[in-house]
Amino acid sequence: VREKYGHVAQIITYGTLKARAVLRDVGRVLDVPLAEVDAICKLVPNELKMTLDKALAQEPELKKLHDTNPKVRRMIEHGKRLEGLCRHAGVHAAGVIICDEPLENFIPLCRSNDSEFAVTQWDGPTCDLAGMMKMDFLGLRTLTVLHRACELATKRTGKKVDSDKFPLDDDDVFELFRTGQTDGVFQFESDGMKNVLMQILPSRIEDLIAANAMYRPGPMELIPTYCARKFGREDVPSVHPLVDDLLAETYGIMAYQEQVMQVLDRVGKIPLGRAYTLIKAISKKKEKVIATERPHFLNGAGENGVAEADAVELFDLMLKFAGYGFNKSHSTQYAILAYKTAYVKKYHPREFLAATLTFECGDTDKVVQYMATAEQMGIKIRPPDINTCGADFAVDGQAVRFGLAAVKGVGHKAVDAIVEARNEVGRFKDLYHFCEYVDLRVVNKSAIEALIKCGAFDALGAHRAAMTAAVEKAIHLGNDAAANRKSGQMSFFGEGGFAAPAEMQGPQFPKVAAWSESELLAAEKDTLGFYVSSHPLVRYGRELESLSAPGSVSLARLEQEPERYCHDSRVRVGCTIAGVRPTFTRKDNRKMAMLTLEDLTGKCDAVVFPKTYETCAEQLQPDAMVFITGSVDRSRERANIRVDEVKPIDEALEAFTAEVHISLPAGATKELSGKIAETLQAHKGPCPVFVNVRPAHRTDVTAMIRAGAHLNVKPTRELFTALEELLGDQKHLRLAPKPVAPPADQGRWRGQTQRPRLIPKPQTAPASEAVTRFN
Repeated sequence: VREKYGHVAQIITYGTLKARAVLRDVGRVLDVPLAEVDAICKLVPNELKMTLDKALAQEPELKKLHDTNPKVRRMIEHGKRLEGLCRHAGVHAAGVIICDEPLENFIPLCRSNDSEFAVTQWDGPTCDLAGMMKMDFLGLRTLTVLHRACELATKRTGKKVDSDKFPLDDDDVFELFRTGQTDGVFQFESDGMKNVLMQILPSRIEDLIAANAMYRPGPMELIPTYCARKFGREDVPSVHPLVDDLLAETYGIMAYQEQVMQVLDRVGKIPLGRAYTLIKAISKKKEKVIATERPHFLNGAGENGVAEADAVELFDLMLKFAGYGFNKSHSTQYAILAYKTAYVKKYHPREFLAATLTFECGDTDKVVQYMATAEQMGIKIRPPDINTCGADFAVDGQAVRFGLAAVKGVGHKAVDAIVEARNEVGRFKDLYHFCEYVDLRVVNKSAIEALIKCGAFDALGAHRAAMTAAVEKAIHLGNDAAANRKSGQMSFFGEGGFAAPAEMQGPQFPKVAAWSESELLAAEKDTLGFYVSSHPLVRYGRELESLSAPGSVSLARLEQEPERYCHDSRVRVGCTIAGVRPTFTRKDNRKMAMLTLEDLTGKCDAVVFPKTYETCAEQLQPDAMVFITGSVDRSRERANIRVDEVKPIDEALEAFTAEVHISLPAGATKELSGKIAETLQAHKGPCPVFVNVRPAHRTDVTAMIRAGAHLNVKPTRELFTALEELLGDQKHLRLAPKPVAPPADQGRWRGQTQRPRLIPKPQTAPASEAVTRFN
């Protein structure tokens, strides 16, 4: 913009001392301990335009402290005098002033410490009053993601993929919106917005524009009405014959500021410029401007033949809608950008994921979310490859590969050196060949080890343990080779030299044991921040599916299904502990912990209060695989769990299995049944067994038969391994979970609004009876 127009300056902003901020600053100057200041500040209500006087009037406890504690009274009295003063200056994120003459002729300018360019000394509203033109430029990462995805798709297909030429009426793209498959889609990936989409069921771009405009406080109450009228469950009423055509696309609802402006213009003969000023005044509740324009509107409506009572009713209706109406042009551009993003996701899914992950790789939660999305789309996310990858995530056949720059300890300079060497030699043959040609001053030992650990060298033959053991030798040989090339010496076995006999083809790798799967996955997590090839929980799939309760709950479902997993509902989730942060209670300094939990679907925070911490501290280790039992807490923006039990995943089979269900395979013999019975008797315990069989004369029926009490078992991994070997498939074995027990302490949890919901224990028939149920 500066290059185009010349006379341009960013706009200054002034941070003022609000109620809480002023108490913190005064407390710091008066040497009041930080803990006391925090406690006082938390008594100030967290509302817009809150002042200390309003806080004293609203919060009795703060008023009591003011009246009884001289230190607090002194803080508040000093704060009242300082409240509202400017504390610091900043620079507006997007606002600039543009002029056709030098700005210093009209407004005062200054320079910020970290920039050579001019900044206004007046804030935005003051520059407006001085007659300057203010523009806001919004930078969106999504534009870069879309551009990158189109570049990758063009490279793969050989045909120009231009997002500006996407058709805006592709029903397959709208199907993504209708089914809530909008992870990574601009403005439409939140759970709340997905819920709105599945109500509106968009079939045209106008539906997306309306959803974007109405999904905000205030207009959200219009969404059910919009849906009811769209699907014919409710008639579209006539607002007035003069304006019904203006409101047809939104089914009689004034969803946009432009619609209100057009109604004011068409019915009340208020010019569009004044109409724009009026809707701004309505949104800011400027009663003087509203009162001035009301008679003009009524007069204009009378000239159009509108009865005064109808005109008054229409004006009042516009006051309601204009108060939270959204700018349609803004919503339209957002909706089109969202549609383009979804179009790329539909028709170029691997390129979409590669571009999205490239620009979100710094956000762990987002990467986990998009990796789960990739799995749902049937796309594999693989570790980087030293011979095909650059800095960014890239498409490799049917998979998406991590970029080399995403590896911890490998910066962009190292990636540039690797790509430069690869361009020289074509492909690296092995680790020794890599070290011979890469600039080892830039790609150091730690970077090479990180690349090995994450799997970047896997395609070159040797396993990761052997390559890790060979790194020092490879670097030594590589440095020697670089020195020889520099001095003009030719490698005896190199290109242009003599051919080497087979037994002398380069140095060999040390003979060391290969890493186990858990070691491989730990190395990936250490270097990439994520489990990529697999996940430690994958081998516990049956336990996660069967014993998490109620209803195979997962961490993602906690967030996505707030009605089912409501505040205070009891859950049991199988997961890994991704992070542990020990802390102490403020009141009595008892130890507790904040956890980050992770499963195959996503992440979630959890809190372990002191009483629970005392009993399970040993289990709270990073990367531990556990079952967490607790209550859902929805008092914050994201759902989390208040933990009251932690059980190692290996102990969960016995602790949480209520019933074992065996489905006999088709054509099962009497011999197989006998072997199953022998296996059950070898693992005696309290858990009942049910057998599903198909009677030979009724192939459309499955009978569930409860085995006798003498075949009750102790649910262990050894038992299930033995049964799987007999049955030949894991799907023939299913576990029924015990219900989630209520907390041991039936007293109220901190922050609860109701007692925990209790889940009744299912009724089972006496062991002496043979129970048969038919589906």
